[in-house]
Amino acid sequence: MAKSLIISNKRPLWPLFIISLALLGTGCKKDSVANAPAATTYLKEFGDWATQYSPNYLEQRPDGSFLVVGGEGGNRPMMLRIGKNGNLVWNKFISNDTFLLWTILPNNDGTYVVNYPNKYLISQIDTMGNVLAKNEFFKDPDNYNALGPVINGPNGNYISSMSNGAYTGATSHNYILTFNNSLKLVDSVDIKDYPLLAGKTLSFNVCQYDNLGNYYITGQKLARKVWSWSDNQYLYAAKLGPRRKWAINVIDTADVQASFQEVYQLVTKDTSLVICATRIDYSKGSYSVFVAKVDKNMNLLWANRYEEPGVSSSPYTMGFSNDSGFVITGNSTAGLNSEKPYVLRLDKNGNKLWSKTYPIPGYGQLCYAVELKEGGYAFVGNTTSFGNVKKNQTLFIKTDAQGNY
Repeated sequence: MAKSLIISNKRPLWPLFIISLALLGTGCKKDSVANAPAATTYLKEFGDWATQYSPNYLEQRPDGSFLVVGGEGGNRPMMLRIGKNGNLVWNKFISNDTFLLWTILPNNDGTYVVNYPNKYLISQIDTMGNVLAKNEFFKDPDNYNALGPVINGPNGNYISSMSNGAYTGATSHNYILTFNNSLKLVDSVDIKDYPLLAGKTLSFNVCQYDNLGNYYITGQKLARKVWSWSDNQYLYAAKLGPRRKWAINVIDTADVQASFQEVYQLVTKDTSLVICATRIDYSKGSYSVFVAKVDKNMNLLWANRYEEPGVSSSPYTMGFSNDSGFVITGNSTAGLNSEKPYVLRLDKNGNKLWSKTYPIPGYGQLCYAVELKEGGYAFVGNTTSFGNVKKNQTLFIKTDAQGNY
């Protein structure tokens, strides 16, 4: 489905950002941010959305304010501007169409390319939420994953991916798609159940393209060519060369007691792949964070499982920190309706540095993080409270370097 620090591909465990009446009537207000001194750290909740808003992108603007893009649960993408003090400045629906924003790729010219699940649509927007260009290129009734993350390709092009047929018993088809800078589809490579991906391919995401013409790919596949909740889901990493020469590694075949849901992948400077996933232990009924790193030839370098005492933890996104380590956001839960926002910080070798769970009323999760120019982190997510007037809110946390506020 990364892009400042983190771009979400996610997804929670399964295919998973209302706005005031004044804004609905008039569109986006003037982009002004309060000049009051910003608090050092804080936790803020704001908004009273009709349904849950899932932020899929966060960036710090030059004036210290923040831009958030995501999907409101009614399947409409929405942009937020948050001031330096963590207060909502304005919010605007990017479109009145009913689709959920999926991944965001920031361009060097201040625009963003976004795509959407369950709709073959790719768009370009500006920092005010205006749609500059879009293309709904084709439809396939057998598709359940739609477009994968958008990445930069050669000559100013964009590359995305698509899988279909994964859940209907049909043959899986994996596509690599190339769009030009006007968002016109200019190339489509169809890869039909490649033999090295024996079994059902559940996801097929191109996460990097290098100057030698290699595609770097990650995804999930089923253990058998049927679909049921008892089937183990395995993670794989693959490299496809310009002559269709494959290198592939199925990462977790030995872990027969667990199933894996891919969340996100990052490419390091040496083109190694780092993959983050939710590990589901059916025997214990628990979840944990799983992170693996493979080199540019798909050899496994390390793989770690991160369990928190007495709780289940699920990642939503992963991104780089300035020391080449990783910041993982998501949720932890100790029982029914106990989901709390969660952060896990790793060094570049996958060693745990610290983790935080933030107590809030109701339940919630963190969806995206960015390391701040002044130090520390900003996290954005969502909360839902039971019995309160405001049920669906945006959660915004600004912390120090150890995740404290």
